[in-house]
Amino acid sequence: DTTEYFDQLAEYWKNASLLMGKLAGSADFEYFHFLQPNQYVPGSKTLTKEEMEIAYVEGPFLYKSAVEQGYSFLINKGKELTKGNINFADLTMMFRNTPETVYNDECCHFNEHGYEIISDTIAEYISKHFHKRKLTGEN
Repeated sequence: DTTEYFDQLAEYWKNASLLMGKLAGSADFEYFHFLQPNQYVPGSKTLTKEEMEIAYVEGPFLYKSAVEQGYSFLINKGKELTKGNINFADLTMMFRNTPETVYNDECCHFNEHGYEIISDTIAEYISKHFHKRKLTGEN
């Protein structure tokens, strides 16, 4: 059963993140978990002509099928991570309104511009986290 298979894989993924969060808490370091964007997540980006040529496979492609079927499980388990006090951010829709080319291959990798956007987004998320902690007096 494909649905059960993807659900179980996502559960393992979630549990690994929860364990990292517990380790971070016991060793006094911060743990952050980000779900990266992918061009095969439905509705996540209108691909440019260049991306359609270099970063998208029409028709059957094992990796594409896995993302199309499995990413929704990761997104849903990510919501559970947030409830479990994990610093989790779902970045899958971050390119929804980005008109420029950001994908660089048929799998999941980005060009320099894509990596800049992602690194800026992650840095902002982490900065807001520590700013909030400072404002609330948390350690």
